Amino acid sequence: MSVIVLIEDDLFFSSKIENLLKSSNYEIHTISKTEGLLDSLKQDIPDLILINLASSNLNPLSIIPEIKNQLNLRSIPIIGYCGHTQRELIEKALKLGCDKVLPNSVIVSTLPKLLNQILQPKL
Repeated sequence: MSVIVLIEDDLFFSSKIENLLKSSNYEIHTISKTEGLLDSLKQDIPDLILINLASSNLNPLSIIPEIKNQLNLRSIPIIGYCGHTQRELIEKALKLGCDKVLPNSVIVSTLPKLLNQILQPKL
Protein backbone atom coordinates (compact mmCIF):
# COMPACT_ATOMS: atom_id res chain seq x y z
CA MET A 1 0.00 0.00 0.00
CA SER A 2 1.39 3.41 -0.96
CA VAL A 3 1.91 5.93 1.82
CA ILE A 4 0.97 9.56 1.19
CA VAL A 5 1.74 12.46 3.49
CA LEU A 6 -0.73 15.34 3.38
CA ILE A 7 0.69 18.64 4.63
CA GLU A 8 -2.47 20.61 5.31
CA ASP A 9 -3.83 22.82 8.09
CA ASP A 10 -7.32 23.39 6.67
CA LEU A 11 -9.77 20.90 8.20
CA PHE A 12 -12.16 21.05 5.23
CA PHE A 13 -9.52 20.14 2.65
CA SER A 14 -7.74 17.62 4.87
CA SER A 15 -11.00 15.78 5.56
CA LYS A 16 -11.96 15.79 1.89
CA ILE A 17 -8.57 14.54 0.71
CA GLU A 18 -8.18 11.99 3.53
CA ASN A 19 -11.56 10.42 2.72
CA LEU A 20 -10.74 10.30 -0.98
CA LEU A 21 -7.35 8.66 -0.43
CA LYS A 22 -8.59 6.16 2.13
CA SER A 23 -11.38 5.07 -0.22
CA SER A 24 -8.74 4.61 -2.93
CA ASN A 25 -6.71 2.32 -0.62
CA TYR A 26 -3.85 4.67 0.16
CA GLU A 27 -2.35 5.01 3.61
CA ILE A 28 -2.56 8.70 4.53
CA HIS A 29 -0.67 10.63 7.21
CA THR A 30 -1.73 14.23 7.75
CA ILE A 31 0.71 16.79 9.13
CA SER A 32 -0.80 20.11 10.17
CA LYS A 33 2.26 21.92 11.52
CA THR A 34 5.84 22.40 10.41
CA GLU A 35 7.43 21.57 13.76
CA GLY A 36 9.17 18.21 13.40
CA LEU A 37 8.06 17.85 9.78
CA LEU A 38 11.41 16.72 8.34
CA ASP A 39 12.03 14.31 11.21
CA SER A 40 8.60 12.80 10.67
CA LEU A 41 9.23 12.39 6.93
CA LYS A 42 12.65 10.82 7.54
CA GLN A 43 11.27 8.32 10.06
CA ASP A 44 8.54 7.03 7.78
CA ILE A 45 9.48 7.94 4.21
CA PRO A 46 6.30 8.36 2.15
CA ASP A 47 5.76 7.52 -1.50
CA LEU A 48 4.26 10.94 -2.25
CA ILE A 49 3.65 14.28 -0.55
CA LEU A 50 0.58 16.49 -1.03
CA ILE A 51 0.86 20.08 0.17
CA ASN A 52 -1.50 23.05 0.41
CA LEU A 53 0.47 25.83 -1.27
CA ALA A 54 -1.91 28.54 -0.09
CA SER A 55 -1.50 27.88 3.62
CA SER A 56 -0.27 30.96 5.44
CA ASN A 57 0.45 28.97 8.61
CA LEU A 58 2.61 26.26 7.04
CA ASN A 59 4.80 28.41 4.77
CA PRO A 60 4.86 25.76 2.03
CA LEU A 61 7.34 27.64 -0.16
CA SER A 62 9.99 27.08 2.49
CA ILE A 63 8.97 23.47 3.16
CA ILE A 64 9.37 22.31 -0.45
CA PRO A 65 13.10 23.16 -0.79
CA GLU A 66 13.77 21.80 2.71
CA ILE A 67 12.37 18.45 1.60
CA LYS A 68 14.16 18.50 -1.76
CA ASN A 69 17.49 19.32 -0.06
CA GLN A 70 17.36 16.11 1.99
CA LEU A 71 19.20 13.34 0.17
CA ASN A 72 16.82 10.60 1.29
CA LEU A 73 13.67 12.67 0.56
CA ARG A 74 14.45 14.49 -2.70
CA SER A 75 13.09 11.78 -4.98
CA ILE A 76 9.64 11.85 -3.35
CA PRO A 77 7.10 13.45 -5.72
CA ILE A 78 5.45 16.57 -4.30
CA ILE A 79 2.02 17.62 -5.54
CA GLY A 80 0.83 21.03 -4.47
CA TYR A 81 -2.61 22.57 -4.73
CA CYS A 82 -4.01 26.09 -4.52
CA GLY A 83 -6.48 28.41 -6.21
CA HIS A 84 -6.20 28.43 -10.00
CA THR A 85 -5.77 32.22 -10.05
CA GLN A 86 -2.63 32.10 -7.89
CA ARG A 87 -0.25 32.00 -10.88
CA GLU A 88 2.74 33.50 -9.07
CA LEU A 89 2.42 30.97 -6.25
CA ILE A 90 2.15 28.11 -8.75
CA GLU A 91 5.27 29.24 -10.63
CA LYS A 92 7.29 29.65 -7.42
CA ALA A 93 6.25 26.22 -6.14
CA LEU A 94 7.27 24.55 -9.40
CA LYS A 95 10.64 26.34 -9.41
CA LEU A 96 11.28 25.28 -5.80
CA GLY A 97 10.72 21.60 -6.56
CA CYS A 98 7.00 20.92 -6.57
CA ASP A 99 6.46 18.28 -9.26
CA LYS A 100 2.88 19.23 -10.10
CA VAL A 101 0.30 21.80 -8.99
CA LEU A 102 -3.45 21.20 -9.12
CA PRO A 103 -6.21 23.77 -8.73
CA ASN A 104 -8.32 23.34 -5.58
CA SER A 105 -11.43 23.10 -7.75
CA VAL A 106 -10.36 19.84 -9.42
CA ILE A 107 -8.18 18.15 -6.83
CA VAL A 108 -10.83 15.63 -5.78
CA SER A 109 -11.73 14.66 -9.34
CA THR A 110 -8.15 14.65 -10.68
CA LEU A 111 -6.12 13.25 -7.80
CA PRO A 112 -7.00 9.52 -8.04
CA LYS A 113 -6.01 9.28 -11.71
CA LEU A 114 -2.84 11.30 -11.14
CA LEU A 115 -1.80 9.13 -8.19
CA ASN A 116 -2.33 5.99 -10.27
CA GLN A 117 0.01 7.44 -12.90
CA ILE A 118 2.71 8.46 -10.42
CA LEU A 119 2.65 5.61 -7.92
CA GLN A 120 3.28 2.00 -8.76
CA PRO A 121 0.77 -0.27 -7.06
CA LYS A 122 2.17 -1.59 -3.79
CA LEU A 123 0.91 -4.83 -2.34
